[in-house]
Amino acid sequence: MNFLVPLAALFGLEADALVQRAKGQLVLLLAVGTLALVGFVFLLIAAYAALYPRFGAVWSPLILAGIAFAFALVILLATRIGEHIRRRRLAERRRSSETTALVTSAAVTALPVLLKSPALRSLALPLALAGAWMVYSRSTGTRRPDDDA
Repeated sequence: MNFLVPLAALFGLEADALVQRAKGQLVLLLAVGTLALVGFVFLLIAAYAALYPRFGAVWSPLILAGIAFAFALVILLATRIGEHIRRRRLAERRRSSETTALVTSAAVTALPVLLKSPALRSLALPLALAGAWMVYSRSTGTRRPDDDA
């Protein structure tokens, strides 16, 4: 942990100021969390008091417990779905980067063979440069003067 202090100083951060800020944030979050928990408990008490005259002493807490379990299930399902979507996007990105690497390595491998043929070299090289320029200009947003149409 001693290496973090010079590293932080290198980036212009004061370690003491960071620690004090983290402590302040922790105290603030603990206070907010405690008060939110107290408020939630009183909301549950109020819900029980509202349900008690209609459903009785046994069914009121069971209704509240069922609602709590339903919320927990919804949160769990939403978290699982979000995690599944995140993994799928990560796999798609990985597949895309692997495909790009494969195509690039194939092109670099085939380039010396293609450049040996003078006819192919004189035809393919200008076409490849034009294609690269089109891809580059489209990705950076630059426009050629004849693109005004």
